[in-house]
Amino acid sequence: MPGISGLAQVKGRNNISITKKIELDLKYVENISFTEDLKILFLTFIIVFKKSGAEITEQGIKEEIQYLKKVNKK
Repeated sequence: MPGISGLAQVKGRNNISITKKIELDLKYVENISFTEDLKILFLTFIIVFKKSGAEITEQGIKEEIQYLKKVNKK
């Protein structure tokens, strides 16, 4: 089920491109397992306490939205 964390969040959060986030989400869907979920849960706690990759600017969000719109038109 969708939640507040996932493979893309623990592998880079806002430090990776939207394309990489989608790639990681698809990788997760293709390899769903209880063990992978436990690993993601554990890594989520580490990432949250480190606060790494948590910052994103409004400009960064706009750029990601523009990129998705551009890709969607193809």
